[in-house]
Amino acid sequence: MKKMKMLLILCILNLFCMNAFAETLISNEPLVIKGDEAFAVGKYQQALRYYQRVPTDDNNKTVLHIKIARCFQYTGINHSALVVINGILTNQPDHIEALHIKGEVLEAQQDFEQALALYKKAEALDPTNKKTYINLANVLRKMGRDTQASLAFEKVIN
Repeated sequence: MKKMKMLLILCILNLFCMNAFAETLISNEPLVIKGDEAFAVGKYQQALRYYQRVPTDDNNKTVLHIKIARCFQYTGINHSALVVINGILTNQPDHIEALHIKGEVLEAQQDFEQALALYKKAEALDPTNKKTYINLANVLRKMGRDTQASLAFEKVIN
């Protein structure tokens, strides 16, 4: 009888723990959805507040940090965007979207050479990525390299 009670208590504790874990996962999902909804309509500060309330784990860390970096970038908080992106690139130096964001932030700060180097790295990693060629064309145009910019833009439309 004593073993039976102990087994029952362990089962109840196990169910309680599983339920608490499931509730944590479910309770975070609405924050991401609300953040995505705010982001979609250009309310980047509101989206940032939602995203920052989501606990990160190995499964959502990079995706969430990309969203946070974009919010910082689109609200003009470039230093914070770079801090977040550099964190991603430290662990994943070939993350193309992180390379794009860092390049776009540096381009906004008129560090065209550094932005160009990041876009070229992204191009080497995935020569089919049209966003890379759009970014390349934009920075090359800003650098006065119109012929090269045209060549990059042709890769977008072909």
